[in-house]
Amino acid sequence: PTLSALTISRNSIGNLGLQALATSLRSCPHLTELRADFNDIGPALPPEIEELFGLKTLGMRGNKLETFPIHLLKTIDTVDIDDNAPALRSFLEASLERAEDGARKIANRKEAVALLDKGWDLWKDLDMPKAQAALEAAKQKLQDSEGGRGELAEIVRDAADLEQAIRTRREALGPGFVRIKDPEQVMVGESIEGAVHKIENGKAHISLFGQGVSDAGVTSISNALRGNGTVTFLDLESCNVGPAGARELARALEGNTRLETLVLARNKLGDAGARALAHALESNTTLAKLDVSRNNI
Repeated sequence: PTLSALTISRNSIGNLGLQALATSLRSCPHLTELRADFNDIGPALPPEIEELFGLKTLGMRGNKLETFPIHLLKTIDTVDIDDNAPALRSFLEASLERAEDGARKIANRKEAVALLDKGWDLWKDLDMPKAQAALEAAKQKLQDSEGGRGELAEIVRDAADLEQAIRTRREALGPGFVRIKDPEQVMVGESIEGAVHKIENGKAHISLFGQGVSDAGVTSISNALRGNGTVTFLDLESCNVGPAGARELARALEGNTRLETLVLARNKLGDAGARALAHALESNTTLAKLDVSRNNI
C-alpha cells in the first residue's frame, strides 16, 4: 500500500472503529498523517494507534479524550487534541509535571555519579577536604534522584565505599598531613622515620602515599613490620619501590600476622618483585587486600 495520509474526520467511528482502522493501517508503511477529528473517540485512545510508528501528524480534535499517551507528544511531530474532555487538560498537566520531575531526578542521579567519580579522583590525589565536599554534594543529589533499583543501590554503595575510604585515609595520613600541589615536589605526609615510629607505637594505619620512600626507605619500614601486631593498613602507592623493596616487604610479610591491606600501586616492582610477594603470600595468613596495579608486571 502507498497510502500516506488519511482523513476520516466528522464521522462516528468511536473507539472500536478507530481500533479496527489502526489495525488495518499497520499494513501501510508510508502512512504519516491520520486525522480522525470529531469521531466520538474516548475516553482513552486505542493502543493500536501507538503501533503506527511512521505517523508525523495525528488529528484527534473534538473527541471525548480524557487521557493521552504522553510519549506520542514526543514521537509525533504534530498532535491536535484540542476541544476534548475538560479532564484531558488536567491529565496532561499532571503527566508533564511527573515527566519533568522524573527527568530532574534522573539528572540528579547522573550528577551524583559524576561527583562520586570526582571524589575518587580527589581521594587518589590526597585532597581529602575536596573529596569530602564532592561526596557530600553527591549524597545530596542522591536524596532526590531516580533510577532502577539495582542502579541506585550500586551508586549508594559507591558513596558508602568512598566515605569509608576517605575516613580510612584521613586516619592513615594523620592531622599533620600537608599536601603540596606542585607535582614536581614530593608530597609530604609522614617521614620514613615517622612511619617507623608509628609502627613501633601501635598505630594501625600507615600511609606514605606519593613520597620518595624508595627501596632504602622500605627496608626500614619492613624491619619494623616484622613481628608487628598492630598495623593493619599500609599504603605505599607511588613511592618509587622497586624489586629490592618488594623483597624486603615479602620477608616482612612472612613474619607478620596482623597486616590486612597493602597498597603498592604505581611503583616499579616488576616481575621479580611480584614473584617475591607471591612467595610470601604462600605463608602469610592475614593479608586480605593487595594492590600492585601499574607496576610493569
